[in-house]
Amino acid sequence: MSRPAVRLLLAAALLAAGGVVAAGAAPLRTESPATGVYQGTAVLGELTLGAEHGAAGGGEDLRQTVAVTELRYTPATSWSFALIVPRVESSARVKGPDGRVEASLAGLGDLAVTGKYRFFRQLGRWADRQAAVEAGVKLPTGESRAPVDPALPISLRRAVEPGSGSTDAFLDLSYQQAHGRHVQAAALGYRHHGEALGYRFGDEAHLSLDAEVIVLPRDYQAPGHELFALLEATLVHRAADTYRGAALAGTRRTELLLAPGLEYVATEQLALGVSIALPVLAEVGAGGRQSRWQILSQARYAF
Repeated sequence: MSRPAVRLLLAAALLAAGGVVAAGAAPLRTESPATGVYQGTAVLGELTLGAEHGAAGGGEDLRQTVAVTELRYTPATSWSFALIVPRVESSARVKGPDGRVEASLAGLGDLAVTGKYRFFRQLGRWADRQAAVEAGVKLPTGESRAPVDPALPISLRRAVEPGSGSTDAFLDLSYQQAHGRHVQAAALGYRHHGEALGYRFGDEAHLSLDAEVIVLPRDYQAPGHELFALLEATLVHRAADTYRGAALAGTRRTELLLAPGLEYVATEQLALGVSIALPVLAEVGAGGRQSRWQILSQARYAF
């Protein structure tokens, strides 16, 4: 393959997002099927800042900062495994008849382990098509029993905690194709939440589409230093949360988010990315919350 094609595939592999964030945060990045050009170890640092606000005049607000460290090991070009460690800072507030109630918590979130298998790949001149399936488990290792003001609604109290206290499972099927300067990708995923302390977050399903193009350099003289422009669209549906078996009003929601961004491949080992997701359409029950904005920045280094 030509050097530009190799760099294109490398960028797709290095800039794959971890995909695991705090409960309640909307997906921001399309999951890439690339399992890594390198056979070895890669480290991903990811910082997500997000805000949700009350829909239909509701008074609930939630802000979260999630710092994720992901250690990924690729023993073969078709297999990849990851350990994901998040740290979460959250603040919540609600306006009620007796005034404003606020709460802030910070601590380690729930650890997650994943395995990815690339089951299809087709190479051509300046082209690559590939598909993968990834499964993972989130473990109840985060802080989930911190005291929170009972004046906050139960759904907001659980959302502000760094960990959910539950064991969750998720599955993603993804496809990606690259040709010349262009990359397109799609991902379909499902996440099942377990129950903890009588509370269960609603299961989530998402469909993500991604389009990227190399905008710099215009003429390749040496490998590396590629700048990608991207646009991602994510449709997310989340079932209602339940507490002691009863569905909670306002917690069911469906949202469509658009995320423009940039990705920069600094060297064959180092890649950087930033994007912002904004809601385009939202269907949320009265008293519930909807996404307001979410910013993602990330850096990946391959050994």
